[in-house]
Amino acid sequence: MNLDINLLPEEYKTKPLIDTRTLLLAVIVVALIATAFFLFQSKNSIDADIEELEKSIANIEKQIAEASDNPELAALENELAAVEKEAGYFPSFMDSRILWGKTIEHLYYDLVPMEITINGLTQNGSTLNINGLAPSYTALSNFGRTINLDPQLALTGMPPYTASGSFTLIVQVLESEPVD
Repeated sequence: MNLDINLLPEEYKTKPLIDTRTLLLAVIVVALIATAFFLFQSKNSIDADIEELEKSIANIEKQIAEASDNPELAALENELAAVEKEAGYFPSFMDSRILWGKTIEHLYYDLVPMEITINGLTQNGSTLNINGLAPSYTALSNFGRTINLDPQLALTGMPPYTASGSFTLIVQVLESEPVD
């Protein structure tokens, strides 16, 4: 058995330089000071941002007040309102227009049979005068019936058929868009 006996008196024994409790207290105090400093800096930064935003808002409100008193701006706003009102009429205006290119394309590619030859088209108001050649009166009447069955077009009467096969059909255009 070993017994460890320290015969040195307390004054001669080695002591730690800093006690653990003292070190812990110092760390807590430094952490509190650092946190307080950070919060103080953040508060000052936020206060400065708020002050800058308040100045900016005041400046914008001043500009709005100056702009609302401007007679040029009022005239432009009235003109814009008039343009927006007129823009509402554009679709109905376009719906009432006859799109001649689409109408003629529809007539040539969808309605004219192979045996009919179109020599010329003349537009007068909302009517088309179709000049052409047909091999027989039957082919011409079939073409006339095809025109009458189309919802976009209406034949205004069957013309006389000449011995040479030439004819002139008068067709009334009813709609702006061809039916697909």
